[in-house]
Formats: sequence, structure tokens, C-alpha cells
Amino acid sequence: MRFKNSLLLSFFLVASLLQAQSIPPPFLSDSSYVFASKMQYKDMVMQGYLAVQYTDACNFRASVNTTMGSTLLDLEWKDGVCTEHYVMDKLDNRFILNALKSDFELLFLQTLQKGKWKQDSIKKVSGHKYYLTFENDKLQQVDNKNWLGKLRRSLLFDYKNDDTQLKSIQLKHHNFALLLELTPLD
Repeated sequence: MRFKNSLLLSFFLVASLLQAQSIPPPFLSDSSYVFASKMQYKDMVMQGYLAVQYTDACNFRASVNTTMGSTLLDLEWKDGVCTEHYVMDKLDNRFILNALKSDFELLFLQTLQKGKWKQDSIKKVSGHKYYLTFENDKLQQVDNKNWLGKLRRSLLFDYKNDDTQLKSIQLKHHNFALLLELTPLD
């Protein structure tokens, strides 16, 4: 009986520690953000703006527009489900679109809200491991590796002068030629 009680107590302690561990996001929920964006895919380079509107911590809408105002992409996430409101013809390829959806989920840390913690800075989600690097309690880098340990994507956050304000964000794919660069507009 004593062993059973101590086993239950240790289980609840571990469960509460894992639930209490959270990722300090560089974004605030219930806010909106506008970024200068640059996307490179093979020989195609698109520059413009990325507008993000959060309705709460898990629901947001992202729209990518050119500098002239044309919409390239408009996606919305509600309760983990992505809705495509508009997709430009050049981007309307399942491979590219699925990569971009996954990238936005990682970019805005929706992916890291799922899954289980393996160690302090490693999170496992659907066969992928996310290695998180923190410096001064700020998220600096997220490396996404597949189940074989091969690096798929790297997400880098750069902050202004030891401040919590973002200077830039870069998301680089290592298995194909896709690079996203974002700079917040003040």
C-alpha cells in the first residue's frame, strides 16, 4: 500500500512538472503583428508583408501580401485546423502549401504547444523532435529533427540589445530550398 501511494504521488509530481513547463513565446496572444517578409523558394524570391492577428493563444490568422498590396496567401488557424482563405497560383502546390502551413505553425509556436517533453529543452511531436535553445530565458532557436535525427528546419529568433523585443526571425529548411525571413515593423 505504501509503495502504491508513493508511486501515485511521484506520478502526479512528474505530471505537474511537465504541465507546468511552458515555452515563453516572443509573441503575445490577443495581439496583432506586421512583419516585413522575404520568402525564397528555389529561384523565386517574394518580398512583402506578413500580417498576423491572434484571437487567442491557439487561434490566429496570417496573411502574406506583396509590397504593392496583392495577397499571396491567407490562412487561418482555429482549434488546430487550418483554413485556406486564399492561395496564389504559384503557391497552390500541395508540397509547398503543406510546408508553409507547418512553417507558420512552428513560427508562431503552435507546434510546440502539442506533444510531450522528453527533456528540459527537447519536445517530441508526431515523430519529430524539437530542440529548443534558450538564452537569458528567451527562446533563441528551435531545431526540428526527424525521427532519424536529421535536421529538417531551423527557426532563429534575434532580439534587440538584450531586450525582449524581436529584431528578426529566420526559418530555414535544410532538406529543400525554402527560406523565410521576417522583420517586425514598429
